Amino acid sequence: MSKEPSTLVVNDHLSADALVRAAALPGTLEHRCRHCGSGEHGQPTLDGGPFVSIARSSQVSVIAWWVGGPVGVDVEAAGAAAPPELTLHPAERFDDVLAVWVRKEAVLKALGTGLRTDPRTIRLSAQHGVASVAGTDLRVNELSIPGHVAAVCW
Repeated sequence: MSKEPSTLVVNDHLSADALVRAAALPGTLEHRCRHCGSGEHGQPTLDGGPFVSIARSSQVSVIAWWVGGPVGVDVEAAGAAAPPELTLHPAERFDDVLAVWVRKEAVLKALGTGLRTDPRTIRLSAQHGVASVAGTDLRVNELSIPGHVAAVCW
């Protein structure tokens, strides 16, 4: 088993199904909300495949997958606005709030809660490599995508 998730970046705004095909992943893609059961939204899953997460900006689409457990990915165009008052944990002091926002979005996707969990409750390490949520540490790595800020969490 790979120790880190795999990712694929496509320079286009692709549908979730097209991203799964581009990554040549097995299984049938479904969206299922853990909270209300709706198939119209929620975390993507691959029937019989690895854990997956999908993110898009206006210019790129990113898919992350990992057989080892839940994974989350997020991407934003460089220069996008991220409000510090909705992003930073009270003990955090970071200049690049967008990078913090993207990492926290990836964490929330890996947790499967999305913005049902307040991003301010997540605390990132100074190096951004670890996120602490309710006493649990998750790995968070930056993805290098020109003109974008992106991260993957597992």
